[in-house]
Amino acid sequence: MLTTTHTITPDKNDAENWYIINDGVMGGLSQSNFEITGKQLRYYGHVSTRNNGGFASLRYNVKPLNINEVKSFKLTITGDGSDYEFRLRAAQDSWISYVYKFQTTGEKQTINFTVKDLKPQYRGRKLNKEVYNGKQPIEIGLLIGNKKEQDFEILFHNLEIIE
Repeated sequence: MLTTTHTITPDKNDAENWYIINDGVMGGLSQSNFEITGKQLRYYGHVSTRNNGGFASLRYNVKPLNINEVKSFKLTITGDGSDYEFRLRAAQDSWISYVYKFQTTGEKQTINFTVKDLKPQYRGRKLNKEVYNGKQPIEIGLLIGNKKEQDFEILFHNLEIIE
C-alpha cells in the first residue's frame, strides 16, 4: 500500500497563517507569543488561572492539501516537560476540535498518533460524536491548559500528515 506524507514546517513566509487564541476570549489573563526562526516555531508565554482563565493556544490555517484520507500523524516538537494538546479542525464539523493529549519530555521528540486517537471536543467539553473522518484538515494547533499558573515554551519542528 502506497503512503503519502504531507509535511507542515514553520516558515517565515507563511507566518500570517499562524495565530494565537488565549483565554482572553473568556476574560482570562494568559499571555503567549510565537516566533519563527529557521524551520522551527517557538511558542511561549504564561498561563494564568486568574479571572477564570487557564489556557493558551496557537493555531495554523492549513493550506488545501490533496488528501484522500488521513491515517496518522507524526508531530515533532521540543517541549518543556508540560502536558499539551494537539488540536485539529476539519471541514466535516468545523466547530469541533479533534484533540490528542501528549506529555513533553524536555527534549526533542516525535509523537506518533492515529486519527482514532483524536477525541472530539467543543470548548473543552468531550463530545459523544463520531471520530475525525480523515478528510482535509482546515486548522491545526497546540494548546496548553493544565489548570495551573505556569510559564511554558514549546518548539514546533514539523507535523507529518500521513495518508
